Order: sequence, then structure tokens, then C-alpha cells
Amino acid sequence: MKKAYKKRVHTQHGDELKYEPPDIIEATKQGIMEDVVEALTYDPNAVLVVDDAEMSALHWAAATGKYKIAEILFQQKPIQNIQYEKDVRGLEPMQHALSSASQKTIDLFFRKLYPEFVGKEVDPYGNNSRVVPLHPPFDPE
Repeated sequence: MKKAYKKRVHTQHGDELKYEPPDIIEATKQGIMEDVVEALTYDPNAVLVVDDAEMSALHWAAATGKYKIAEILFQQKPIQNIQYEKDVRGLEPMQHALSSASQKTIDLFFRKLYPEFVGKEVDPYGNNSRVVPLHPPFDPE
């Protein structure tokens, strides 16, 4: 995976200015939508950038409850290559979304990553408990 872009700088390179896009990770953490869009416009594969903790912009949007930024990230075609990737702690973006306490973000991640569960009651135990598990029931044997 790519490492995060450097911060935006314009340096003199001959008679040209050398442009580097905004850091998509930092823009996502800070909720700067314009910088996220600019980074993606410059390079749609920016969604694949990860930081030292192996967290992508999608991980950070999920963890910080940045619903609108997550929507933009999900619209990028390369996101399919990273939407289930784990960070160094072994957490996927969905797990970060669940810990964000942002219901809109959680709903978005369910719709995008697990559409088969949206709007359905799942009862893995067969007793109408209306439990919607994220993992199959634990079988100690």
C-alpha cells in the first residue's frame, strides 16, 4: 500500500511549480471535505493510501464518524480494494464505524459493506431474539 502524501507544498522546480495533493489521511481526520475531494481528483487511488497504523482514509472516516467523507470515499472505484482491509490492530473500517457512535456512519457502512443485512431481521439463534450479529454465533466446541 502507498504511504500518505506529504503536506501540500509548492516548490520552485525550474520555471514550474511542483504540486503535491493534500494529505487525504489528515484531511479526513480533520474533516476537510475540500481537501479530500482535491486529493481524489488528483489521484483516485488516494483511497488506497495508509498511514503508519495501516489506517486508510476510510478507516479514519469510520473512526471519527465523518459520514459525508465516507460517502465520497465509497464512490471511488479503488475503494473495493481496501474496504475490508485491517489496520495494525486488526480492525476493519466497519469495526471503527461501530465504535464511532455515529448512527449515520454505521448505517452507511452497513448499506455499503453488508447490504444483505439492511432492513432484515436476523435471528441466528432461532428464538426471535431480533439479534443482528456481526459475527456468527460462538460455538465453544
